[in-house]
Amino acid sequence: MPTEASAIAGLVDAINSAAVPSLNNGTYKDEEREALALAAEKLAIAAREPAENVYYIATQTAQNAAIRSAIAMGVFDVMPTDGSSITADILAARLSVNRDFLVRILRACASTHFFRETGPATYAHSALSSAYIAPENRNMTAQMYDFTCRGVFALPEFGMRNHWQSTGGYHNGPFQLGARTELGFWEYLKEKPERMERFNSGMRSQTTIGGGKKSGVFPFGDVLAEAPCREGEVAIVDVGGGRGQALEAIKQDYPDLKGQLILQDLADVVKDARCQGLDEEIETRVGSFFEPLEIKGRSCVAMNVQSP
Repeated sequence: MPTEASAIAGLVDAINSAAVPSLNNGTYKDEEREALALAAEKLAIAAREPAENVYYIATQTAQNAAIRSAIAMGVFDVMPTDGSSITADILAARLSVNRDFLVRILRACASTHFFRETGPATYAHSALSSAYIAPENRNMTAQMYDFTCRGVFALPEFGMRNHWQSTGGYHNGPFQLGARTELGFWEYLKEKPERMERFNSGMRSQTTIGGGKKSGVFPFGDVLAEAPCREGEVAIVDVGGGRGQALEAIKQDYPDLKGQLILQDLADVVKDARCQGLDEEIETRVGSFFEPLEIKGRSCVAMNVQSP
């Protein structure tokens, strides 16, 4: 049954109210931006018919596949970054790909407003696709689709095979079924250097942190102010923190924060972080979030939850 018009009107009012702060000073606080986004999402759901929402959810996998295909084709390396348009003929020629295949991918992306279709078989970046110009953001999408989602997509089959009686384990879970491997997730990445390189690059994406601040919306400053650290004490341990991108962002957003920042990850990841210029003031430890945390009783522990 469609949402009542009065309910939609109420959501429109909520959006208008959430948008007021931007009219006052031109910027949003994190909580204001989140309130606006939440109201907009609720309005989109309410405005659709129930069956349209079902279709919208079901087609998200196709949208992700289209975006992943555009990344693999190299579309972002050729499409103008200034917002100007380019034809599918020119794109196909520069990428040395089949024009019809390319158009199908770009139309799928444009249908969800990812790219803009500015004319017949003519496309341009949108505000959304422009975020993917950064290689780290493209690699984040690629590693999620190529690696993490193998386990996600296999979850229903895994559950049915086990009659929903087992959660599996690190070496015998949905990931092994989806990736057709006997290796654990990290061993699977390490099997081929390009996998680990893509994963680490993707973890540097600001989209894995989010929020108006580079360190995201979590109030690290407020939490640590309640139990302040002295010099030499440990303030934050980022377990499974990749190249240390979150800790570097926290350090930048909270320059007066006292205490040590520690990055904990697998040996190869930690080594790569140092090679890629990890801030020298950030300490490193080798370990996995599948293992007990050795550092106890500290003020704050930041967990990275992007990995399975």
